[in-house]
Amino acid sequence: MEIEDKVAVVTGAGSRIGRAVARRLAHEGAAIVVADVDEDAGASAVREIHSEGGRAAFVLVDVAAETNVEKMVAFAEGVFGGLDVLVNNAGGVTEPYFPESEPEYGAAKAGVVRLTASLATLKEQMGVRVNCICPGWVDTPASRRSRAQMTPEEREKSVPSILLQPEEIAEAVVIFVEDETMTGRVMIWQEGEPWQIVPSDAPY
Repeated sequence: MEIEDKVAVVTGAGSRIGRAVARRLAHEGAAIVVADVDEDAGASAVREIHSEGGRAAFVLVDVAAETNVEKMVAFAEGVFGGLDVLVNNAGGVTEPYFPESEPEYGAAKAGVVRLTASLATLKEQMGVRVNCICPGWVDTPASRRSRAQMTPEEREKSVPSILLQPEEIAEAVVIFVEDETMTGRVMIWQEGEPWQIVPSDAPY
């Protein structure tokens, strides 16, 4: 699908990966709905996109609230006339942790992967393509905080020497949006390695 003149909603677009994705899609010619719970960060992202010649508007959204999501979609339709691309980027791990190794994060990501594969049939049923990106360590303020809380031994064991950049994730989003053959597909991207698309017949 051509990105130019399309309307894209990016959740969590005020900072980090979401902001990089929003800027990249705007550079490709899409109108961007910057959706975030942080009004200052969202407004800043809109100003940055405008300064780069793009089109963008901010909407205050908490994607955990269904009414907020409905408002977000209505905002895209009202301001830009529709919705073509949704990048569901907002997320995170909230306290309490169980126990301290954050297994809930791994379980949630596994659920997203399986859900993505299960929604492959939406392309034929409704003309909607669903794909997901599972990156390794991305160099963001949040990951920097996590690394800072580790001991040197933990960092050596868990953190690679090369981290992915938010702009690389934005490039992966473009790949999925433009390639109309992709539906129900999962991209795995480990640090320092080329990205890989999980085979469609993989048992997950």
